Amino acid sequence: MKKTTNFLLLILFVFSVGLTTSCKKDEEKPKSKEELLTGKKWQVKTATIDPSIPVLAGGTTTNLYNQIGPCFKDDYSVFNANGTFIDDAGGVKCDVGDPQTTSGTWLFNGDKTIVTQNYPASGGDAAFSISFKILELSDSKLMYEIQDDYLNNGTIYTITFTMQPI
Repeated sequence: MKKTTNFLLLILFVFSVGLTTSCKKDEEKPKSKEELLTGKKWQVKTATIDPSIPVLAGGTTTNLYNQIGPCFKDDYSVFNANGTFIDDAGGVKCDVGDPQTTSGTWLFNGDKTIVTQNYPASGGDAAFSISFKILELSDSKLMYEIQDDYLNNGTIYTITFTMQPI
């Protein structure tokens, strides 16, 4: 009887060790920020501004997304692993003469909290850069903020965007 009990305990031990190691093999290593950001079509789903801005209908708002037209709401951006990006105007362009896509390069700062997009000179426009601070980055969400004198009135506005893959 003791041999049978020991044998059963040995089988249970081997089974539990095998189960534990097989579960560890299934665990995935967390994705890097580059892996989370690249290879997706990111589209803006919300945009807020602080402090509030005046609206044409009167009053003020912090909901910037409601103030932009449909021709901007279908735009999307793709960040590529090779350090390039593409901004696409989507199916509805604001001006038929605008290019369908604009491309440039992007890079993280040292601690990977800020992304800078570099746009080359094009069609008479000078080259420029935009930097944004990442607030949240996952497989399903990119939330970032830009600080800018949005209305050219000397006030620095914080604009927060939330993007999701489409």
